[in-house]
Amino acid sequence: MTSRYWFSVDSDDLHHHPSISGHPTRSKITPWCLDLDPRPMSNTLIHSFNSLQKWWQTRGDEEILTIFVVAEQFEGPFFVDAIRSIQHSRPGLRIGIHGLKHICWSAWGNRSEEFNYALSESIRIIQTFSGAAFRPWFRAPGGYIAPWMIPILKSQGITLDSSINPVWLLRKKTGKNENKRINGWQKVRNEIIHNGIIEREWLVKRGLPTNGPALHIPFLRHHSKWTWKRELSNLQCSNDQELLDPTISMASIYWHVLDHSRQVGWTPPLPQIQASLFEGSGIPNSVLVDSNNE
Repeated sequence: MTSRYWFSVDSDDLHHHPSISGHPTRSKITPWCLDLDPRPMSNTLIHSFNSLQKWWQTRGDEEILTIFVVAEQFEGPFFVDAIRSIQHSRPGLRIGIHGLKHICWSAWGNRSEEFNYALSESIRIIQTFSGAAFRPWFRAPGGYIAPWMIPILKSQGITLDSSINPVWLLRKKTGKNENKRINGWQKVRNEIIHNGIIEREWLVKRGLPTNGPALHIPFLRHHSKWTWKRELSNLQCSNDQELLDPTISMASIYWHVLDHSRQVGWTPPLPQIQASLFEGSGIPNSVLVDSNNE
């Protein structure tokens, strides 16, 4: 029985979208971007981080916020400032790994050498800038995760992965085997279990996605909001120890930092925080955000 939920956000910028870069067929500008110079932070992402921080300050003290960061972003001073601002605003920030350049690895076939290099560099950069907030947790860019990637995660010290979006229609994101057949989510799971990594799969309901882009796609948006309210209302937010305990069932949800700029006042449809949690916090009731607002 699910007893905890865990929320996280991805730090992708506008230029990280697979339609622009990182994907062999979807990207129209820079499909293979591993050798690109670091790209500057957009104004949209700057404003989105400001909104995320304001929202984060309304949440309960017991909650943790995990941001999966694309390592190249730390090459820009505005991004460093945004992360440090959130880090200093209140306790509870965790920073995980979302790749070096946001490459959709499984779509490229087995490129173990490049992936190993990119992951190693990601860890080095993110750990350097994040300090105590760093966690060896990984989310594959775009959710493109293949079985061949898992032993590399293990060898680089990754303890938790959150890349599996177990939707049948999205199984192609697991890549193809030597017979040119789609691997499928179960093969990824098996490899993760074999390597002793904790997997926190994305929350799915009735075979439909409820995270990331699904929060804004017509029909899926309403389905996702309904699912989050229904599935999370009686759960508690997990801590680090619970997150890494494979015996604890977890509802894992995520969105993008950029989502905070899609609509004025947008907040993720998480359970509403009771005002009593903030007694003595100095935060006026008028500031407390109903997270069910969209």
